[in-house]
Amino acid sequence: MVPILYRKQRGKVQWVENKYKEWEFRVMDQTREWVTKTRQYFASFENLGRQYRNLQAQERQTLALLEAERLTFDAGESSVFLLNAREQKNVEVQVKTLKTLGDWLKAYYQLLWSDGQLHLPARF
Repeated sequence: MVPILYRKQRGKVQWVENKYKEWEFRVMDQTREWVTKTRQYFASFENLGRQYRNLQAQERQTLALLEAERLTFDAGESSVFLLNAREQKNVEVQVKTLKTLGDWLKAYYQLLWSDGQLHLPARF
């Protein structure tokens, strides 16, 4: 005997279709999240790269100023205070440059990881 109405079976089919759509939406959401993170890491990588290059130029400039101050100090036209101030500024710029380089490398490896190009070792 065949039932006239297949309500129970139609309900199961609709439930399966809804679960499939829910899974598709989760996959799309996860994909969108990864794409957004990768774009953020790339933007951070580019910005830190520009900052690093600017700091390198600033480091060269402060070193030139320091050398000029040493020359004027050797000629007796400058004071120890001015020489120390130039050295301190040079060291500050060097520290900032190294910190920015570290941040840039971190952003680079985050970008590789988010893009799926960086894998952890098996025994990590």
